[in-house]
Amino acid sequence: MATPRELWVGLTDDRVHGPLAGILTLLTVIAGLVDATSLLRLDRVFVANVTGSVIFIGLAIVGARGFSLAAPLIALGTFLVGAGLGVRVFARHVTHRGRSAYAACLAQFVDLLVASAIVLFDHHPTDPVRLTLVAILALGMGAKSALVRSVNVPGLTTAVVTTTLTGLASEGATGSWRSTSFAVRLVATGGLLVGAIIGGALVIFVERWMALALADVLALAAVVWARSAAHSEASWTVPSP
Repeated sequence: MATPRELWVGLTDDRVHGPLAGILTLLTVIAGLVDATSLLRLDRVFVANVTGSVIFIGLAIVGARGFSLAAPLIALGTFLVGAGLGVRVFARHVTHRGRSAYAACLAQFVDLLVASAIVLFDHHPTDPVRLTLVAILALGMGAKSALVRSVNVPGLTTAVVTTTLTGLASEGATGSWRSTSFAVRLVATGGLLVGAIIGGALVIFVERWMALALADVLALAAVVWARSAAHSEASWTVPSP
């Protein structure tokens, strides 16, 4: 099993990925915070882990109580638009992984800032405003996700999908759980859970939009961290062929 020091190095100064794993882990925590907010305050919809919205669309179609069709459709559609824009505008021209990470963090921060500004002026948004927030958040998450793909740290997508969990389970069964990379991916995966727990607690027990405010702060921290990575000339900055 990796020691705490080895885990820290793996997150912040890895030989192959530099600080990219740590930056993506921070973005994963943000995804948990934002999804907790969108599920509890924006018509039961995922805006980061949007595969869940496909299930919600199905439930809405069959008339399941408490599930709307508009919100998950908007979330899924704008996420795909954001991902397409992310690839078209930046990701396909990537020559520096640190700059890709910086662009992903910047897209996330600007997106959250716009959503927070709307909430700041409308503490109790109506249905149209809530759907607008869903669209804005999903658009930014899509653009970020496309950029994260170009950063290309295996197993770290900032959204936990079935393949991520399957990879951890299969590697654990073969003894790879002792490696530092396994520990790093486990921590990154757990980041989504941590974000969801903190986000849910803030929304339920403190203030309904506090999780979004915390996501803003963490996104700014990610931007600052990734900015230094964007100026690195280390070997890990070169994309894999």
